[in-house]
Amino acid sequence: MEIKNALFAIDSFKGSMTSLQAGRAAAAGLKKVFPRAKIKILASADGGEGTLSALKKIYKMRAVSVKACDPLGRPLNARYAASKSAALIELAAASGLCLLNANELAPLNTSTYGTGLQILHAVESGRHNITLAIGGSATNDAGIGILAALGFEFFDAANKPVKDFCGGALLKIKRISRRRAHPKLKACRFTVLCDVKNPFYGKNGAAHVYAPQKGANKKDVSLLDRGLKNIAAVFKKDFGANIAKLEGAGAAGGVGGGLAAVLNASLESGISAVLKAQNFAKDAAKADAVFCGEGSLDAQTLMGKSPHITALKARLCGAKKVYVVCGRFEHHLLNKFKKIFDGIIAVSPIDMPLKQSLITKNAKSNTERAVAEFFKKNS
Repeated sequence: MEIKNALFAIDSFKGSMTSLQAGRAAAAGLKKVFPRAKIKILASADGGEGTLSALKKIYKMRAVSVKACDPLGRPLNARYAASKSAALIELAAASGLCLLNANELAPLNTSTYGTGLQILHAVESGRHNITLAIGGSATNDAGIGILAALGFEFFDAANKPVKDFCGGALLKIKRISRRRAHPKLKACRFTVLCDVKNPFYGKNGAAHVYAPQKGANKKDVSLLDRGLKNIAAVFKKDFGANIAKLEGAGAAGGVGGGLAAVLNASLESGISAVLKAQNFAKDAAKADAVFCGEGSLDAQTLMGKSPHITALKARLCGAKKVYVVCGRFEHHLLNKFKKIFDGIIAVSPIDMPLKQSLITKNAKSNTERAVAEFFKKNS
């Protein structure tokens, strides 16, 4: 098959390449085989890191720096994008895994309070359309840190204030008060861009699926899941919101569900929002081949991550072929991946240590080489 028109919408390879770097490297590889191919490269992000940079220019927003804190409460300056009436905030900027060392990962102790301070600044600045991209979190606090920063109060069974706004506090909370919530919240509209579709709790929920990669052991996962189940009951009692099975409620350690319940936030697919903003459908309809991807193609990919949604949308638009570019993929899921993608291009050499393959220079050259070799063999 000759490729005359190619569209690249590859997500970032965390710790290695940005979305645009990955797209350019893959395009360079394709050009070695199809030198006349017309290329278009889009920035891709699924609601996690990179979403702000992908959308900021499109919506003509400027960067705003705010005094906040990291997931463990340490002071930092965090940026968000803003226009006169709107704000776009990446949860990872103040509550992300990228802010902690490996020995600091502890979802029982981490909080989204710093992200709440960013939202508070936006609200107090008169920005009433707030979009929060929630991928890449180091937390499992159901958003109570955010809500605490916005003035909501939490109480235990003895009606005493709960002031630890972290995952470990979820089991203690029996009542939530909005009495001191910021008055401007009533005029605000919240949109949460999710990178996954997981429910709030249970075997496919926030704790069981994602807490281990945030530093939780089996005992921690059990405590966190029980905490999410408890806070879901409190949300239902105090706000009339049943978010237990809401699609995306488990995103970012339950932030999706918490904000949907208390702030009436709408939950949307992050990758869908990014692709729509860049007129992906129009370009995909003309493409002989659409390229999507991310660093690791695994079970989470099938839960609504960027490559999965991009592939589905490309097919709906009429793209002839859809290829996925990744650093590595889980071979036991190969049959499932083959139902979604026409080809899987794993770029990391088997004999190259992971630490070396993550170096940006190596990742770029590996991607260019792997794409070129794939199409030399398959064209």
